[in-house]
Amino acid sequence: MNRHGNVTAHILFLAALFLSCAVPAAASDWRFSAEPMAGIRYGTLGEYVYTPDTNGTYRKLSELDWELKPAWYFGGTVSLGWRGMLLSASASGAVPGRTGSMFDSDWQNVTINGDADTKTNYSISENTLTASYRFGADLSYTFKPWKYVLLTPSAAVDYTYTSMEARNGYGWYADASTLKTPVGYSYTSDKAIYYASGELLGIDYKREDVLTWLGFTGAFTPVPQFTGTLSFFISPYAYVQSLDRHHTDTSGASNYYVDIMSGFFSVYRFETSGTYALDKNLSLTLAVSWLFSEIITGSDYYSTSSSGPWVKFSDVKSGADFKYTEVRFSLRYSLDF
Repeated sequence: MNRHGNVTAHILFLAALFLSCAVPAAASDWRFSAEPMAGIRYGTLGEYVYTPDTNGTYRKLSELDWELKPAWYFGGTVSLGWRGMLLSASASGAVPGRTGSMFDSDWQNVTINGDADTKTNYSISENTLTASYRFGADLSYTFKPWKYVLLTPSAAVDYTYTSMEARNGYGWYADASTLKTPVGYSYTSDKAIYYASGELLGIDYKREDVLTWLGFTGAFTPVPQFTGTLSFFISPYAYVQSLDRHHTDTSGASNYYVDIMSGFFSVYRFETSGTYALDKNLSLTLAVSWLFSEIITGSDYYSTSSSGPWVKFSDVKSGADFKYTEVRFSLRYSLDF
């Protein structure tokens, strides 16, 4: 399975569709801007596994919550516009380091006796962000329906890569495979086995998200020096692909899991910002955004090697979601020509 090939194909298709909307125009009323930025991201990436219970109903078998608390990032945006049209491209990267914890939960009783409520395994690990970067493109059109109000519908596409490692974990395991018994207990039971900090070998997680966006921004300018905005976006199509590496022993042996998921109209973004013009070319912006998704589902594949061969779990579904808040500062230099 060529993971990067799948993602690349999606990106090229979306980029071609996006750029085909741009209409060339005569060279007049042009404007250019460059905007370096810095920000902080605070939230959680979730991954899920679902399996049929004894009645054939899909229930949650596993949930891993990877915290980004916090993740600092830096980047910038360049834009080129003609009259009301504006085409922008952005890039950013996060600073590697500790970002909270990773929480791993299992409900092994689902496949044993149909019990979907009793959590059998629970562990907590130190989470480290090893790499993260994002690329995006945005096409918008701004018009002025009222004196102090601007409206901007837009379409966009984003690609995000995130890599994290969970280490120094501890937790409680009470599933049947551990206890050699036909029925699992709760992880809070005195029958659960406790693993002290550092005894769990850890998990590596790599994830790629391709999100398309449609939305609009409303801007209000009560005085020439200040502009406030409110934005709402929804993702018509989202593609998520992840790779889990579960370390199984100290020799380096691992189990690998690839999840491939996609969804429609299942991701949302809200944003508000305030911009103060320092002069005719420079402006300072503070923006706060909230991004969250429904659980996007798909297929799960397994291998003992990162290069495959991959075996599809026919009776298992994978899932992914994300929810986080971003606060960013930016300084924009604009030039009309």
